[in-house]
Amino acid sequence: MEDLRAVDWLLLGATGVVAGTVAALARWTGRLAKAAQGAAGDEHLRELERLRRELERVRTEQKGLAEQLARCVQRVGMVRYDAFPGSGGRLSFSVALLDARGDGVVLSVLHGRDGCYAYAKTLQDGRPSHPLSEEERQAVAQALRG
Repeated sequence: MEDLRAVDWLLLGATGVVAGTVAALARWTGRLAKAAQGAAGDEHLRELERLRRELERVRTEQKGLAEQLARCVQRVGMVRYDAFPGSGGRLSFSVALLDARGDGVVLSVLHGRDGCYAYAKTLQDGRPSHPLSEEERQAVAQALRG
């Protein structure tokens, strides 16, 4: 019987050693997992910050491009006509070149038997700097309609 008791003690001791080893391995594995997560998490945070900065740069650039585009000629209207009696072929014209805000210019070229005459009138918010002829008003209206 005493032999059984020694075996029991031996088994109990071995079980304790195994349980202690398993607990130590579990703690060590947990620390490794946290360390791996921390390193990967830090890397992810750095990448997210880099992407945030890049997105902000792209937004700023896009805003600048939108502002530039608003100032580009986007609306064009043109009317051809005979400016003087007896001149045929509708060689005279008025062309309106406007940006998104209605700023721009109306160019008119009047062709007659005695020569050609060119005029330019600026527009701001669709309003002319000088009175417009009927044909120039038509060209501006055409441009503003898009």
